Amino acid sequence: MKFAVTADLHLGKQKPAQRVDALKAVCRALQQQNISALVIAGDLFDANERNYADFEAVCKSDAARGITFYIIPGNHDSELNARLFAANNIHVFSQPDSVRFDIMSMPVVFVPYIAGRNMGQLIQTVGEREDLEPDNWILVSHGDWVETLGEPNPLEPGLYMPLTRKDLDAYKPAAALLGHIHKPFDSAVVHYPGSPCPLDINETGHRRILTVDSETGAVDPLEFEEPLVYFNETLLVLPVDNEDEYVGKQAAHLLAKWNIHKHSKTDVRIRIKVRGYTKDRAALAGIIDRLFRDFRFYNDEEPDLSEVYVSDDAERNDIARKTREAVRALSLAKGEIQPGIDDILVEAMNIIYGD
Repeated sequence: MKFAVTADLHLGKQKPAQRVDALKAVCRALQQQNISALVIAGDLFDANERNYADFEAVCKSDAARGITFYIIPGNHDSELNARLFAANNIHVFSQPDSVRFDIMSMPVVFVPYIAGRNMGQLIQTVGEREDLEPDNWILVSHGDWVETLGEPNPLEPGLYMPLTRKDLDAYKPAAALLGHIHKPFDSAVVHYPGSPCPLDINETGHRRILTVDSETGAVDPLEFEEPLVYFNETLLVLPVDNEDEYVGKQAAHLLAKWNIHKHSKTDVRIRIKVRGYTKDRAALAGIIDRLFRDFRFYNDEEPDLSEVYVSDDAERNDIARKTREAVRALSLAKGEIQPGIDDILVEAMNIIYGD
């Protein structure tokens, strides 16, 4: 049997309707795949409330027909419990517990967020009741996988109910499905599905949910008709003879990377920042406006050209051209401490054009 996993919808009165639409779209995708169990790994709601009628209405709707919801509290909705829901297809695990989805299923251990604890401590409480065989059980929880702390949740600095390498070595789940980090992430064992609907422009790119084979622990991504997608991009401009063509190629590369279906119902919002040097700043602004005129900008912003500078020095422009060709010929890949080609080019241009 396969079940699906999502997290971090952050439903609530102050959140846009796209978040409810995202949940409905997830349910429709599960119906198409004949998947009847949806696990929500925390922060289904943006805050602790006492009225969850909107969510319950989705659970009772045609979009969720045949689907059972398995929910754990996250740090935003830590008081969530089964008494808050009347629908019989909603199950809330407010204490660590385990279930088997069918007779062949591995135990699926639900560990809700509890402030001041770590996942290993709470896994142990389940392990004392049930024999969790190494590589033969599945973890669902909400918190920080400490090996990803180079890129924490930017909205919530700090450490939230951590899962450590020591925990994995001690308890050996076949797979660990976690909420809290809104960006999709996959390692050999630990997976974050990411939020199915972005909170802000920093949560970029296409959304997904995960499917898990409850017999083998295999984890796979599943696309769905996402209602909202953000893209936050930076373009590098350098003084070239045909700036229109040069910038146009970069825009075409972005559109290919975004992979937006022409007839998709997805609401796409973008933010574009341009940096570098140009011969004509006004002409460049016109080029950017034309290339992205079919898109709606996040918060109705305009393209940001605050880091674009004018260069009309022919000698320096020739030096910049030769430098650009030399740097482009380098075989460099951007890493955590290794700058990328564009970063190197900007620094080189600053030296060339600096006073």
